[in-house]
Amino acid sequence: MRSKTSFFNKTVFKKNIMLFWPLVICYLVYGIVKVPGTLWMGIRQQTAAGYAQCLTDSLSLEADFYAAAAMALISGMLLFGYLFKAESANMMHALPVTRTELFFTNVISGFFFMFVPQILVFLVTMLVSLSHRITQVQYIGIWLLSVMGVSFFLYAVVCFCVAFTGQLFALPVYFVVVNFLALGISTGVRAVLSFLGYGISYSATPDVFLLRILSPFDYLCSHVCIRAYYALNAKGEYVVSAIRYNGGKVVLGYLFAACILYLLAWYGYKKRRLESAGDLLTFQWVKPVFRWGVGVCIGYMAAALLADFLQVVFIPVTEILFYVLVNLFAFLGFFIAEMFVQKSFRVFTRKRFKEYGLFFAFTLVSFAGLLLSSRLMEQSIPKEEQIAGAYIEMNYPVQFLGDDIKKVTDLQKELIQNKKDFRYAGSMDNDVSVFISYRLKNGKYIHREYTLPAGLEESIRISEKIYEYEVQPENYMKFMVGLDYSEISDITEVNLDNIEETGGYAYTVRGEGAKRIYQALLMDVKAKALQKYNISNFLVCSYDEWRLQYPAVAMSVEFKHPDGNWKSVYDQMNTGDAGTETEYTDGMESSLEVDDKTSGYLYLEFGEDCKNLIQALVAEKVIQSVDELDFHGDLNE
Repeated sequence: MRSKTSFFNKTVFKKNIMLFWPLVICYLVYGIVKVPGTLWMGIRQQTAAGYAQCLTDSLSLEADFYAAAAMALISGMLLFGYLFKAESANMMHALPVTRTELFFTNVISGFFFMFVPQILVFLVTMLVSLSHRITQVQYIGIWLLSVMGVSFFLYAVVCFCVAFTGQLFALPVYFVVVNFLALGISTGVRAVLSFLGYGISYSATPDVFLLRILSPFDYLCSHVCIRAYYALNAKGEYVVSAIRYNGGKVVLGYLFAACILYLLAWYGYKKRRLESAGDLLTFQWVKPVFRWGVGVCIGYMAAALLADFLQVVFIPVTEILFYVLVNLFAFLGFFIAEMFVQKSFRVFTRKRFKEYGLFFAFTLVSFAGLLLSSRLMEQSIPKEEQIAGAYIEMNYPVQFLGDDIKKVTDLQKELIQNKKDFRYAGSMDNDVSVFISYRLKNGKYIHREYTLPAGLEESIRISEKIYEYEVQPENYMKFMVGLDYSEISDITEVNLDNIEETGGYAYTVRGEGAKRIYQALLMDVKAKALQKYNISNFLVCSYDEWRLQYPAVAMSVEFKHPDGNWKSVYDQMNTGDAGTETEYTDGMESSLEVDDKTSGYLYLEFGEDCKNLIQALVAEKVIQSVDELDFHGDLNE
């Protein structure tokens, strides 16, 4: 009789359904409450114009992805649970059913547990939508396909993890590791680079795109979504003008990856030893990978955490000390991992110490690579012809263009030359941070962050140079008003606070008087009188000393920009000359057609040296003389 290979066993499938049907009911209840339930409740509280928003809220995918991950994991733990005990594993594999049949029957059972509730939720949601004449029902179908596709992939990850462990509660750990390992590696490498590299913050380190894709769950949650697109209606209310779906290609890519994972899981299931039930790992070749991986992760993570703590308590951590910490914790991690693998404390053998010798060499090479990379990053300064704009920030960003860009690159070279003195000078409350940013012509950005320690002559010299840039009238007005400060002519009102006669209440000036006060303000800025009341070099004097030296009065100015496309220094630094206005609200991209983008607001403080401003206040009869102004050293009192 001709033999044939079967991939499905009806008896095993029916047994799975009879045993675990409550799981299906629980998932179905969640889906009914989350999607059609949320939609129905939203419709009860909305007019027909808001039904699209209710639909979008009910179809938000992130929560459904978390539910699908939990469902896939629990299904895998239940359906493949017999593999984690020697008695049940031997019994199941003694039955007249092949490993291939068992594997694929359990896979199909998992599909049944996940897909049937999702399809029922889809049908109920369609009924709710059509009964209320919601026409954008195609997004309900997109929701179903997305959730089913992600569930298909996540269950593949579970099956893949099943093949590599013989312990039930190791399965969820492996599932999380597979979904976030690449992201964890990327985060760890970036954290170490930012620690080793002078002037390199975590955000300035490169984020490798491939590592993000290899962290599937995080990537799916951040790239697959159904979003509402908002706009202002005639009544000034935000309404949904369109619904968009993002991430279809991402789901298709992970579907292809899932097929490969199912094949690898099938192969691993067939090759696993039944005696491995109860073991942390089922294949011998995985064990050294596990030891090395745990050792490296614990070594760098624990060293970074301890180094941060030591620096907080004013103990500087050099590269050599950091490497010693890495090796100490890596040693512990390596042998702790071996204890879990062997299920014994007797792991300090000659064979394992020989392996640790190779592992030690690996940590040395990896640290040398990270140290070299950080050195290259900290010494890297873009060429002037590559830079579209350069920025220095101590109190606020100062923009440098054209030939002036060299001032920024020269300053950065000075900071790097003083690395030894600045980096390990200790941390104090009155240290000052300096930020340097480059906007390149190719659209990329480079950001560096340095600390000027208090008490060092060189750091004071550099801070005074930056402060001199900040008090320049043009730079200061670009920061306070905008890049179009010279074109401002429509001053709507000026508000003056802290007048002694009025007990601290504001005095408001409008019309031509407000314009004349603003012009006087510009004259004081040109004379560099106003700047010293609003910005200071805190390496030279503390905040309290500065305010006592320059007691001030607060005032505000409201005005109109001549063009709604005006930019601040921060806008120029982050977006350059291109880009459209987009606002993000609760993770949803919204196009905001704001009626008035020209409104401007300026808050500042002035003192006795601002002669032009005081004269203008007297001329407009806001005050009779300077004696009426209540100058004091702490405006927060």
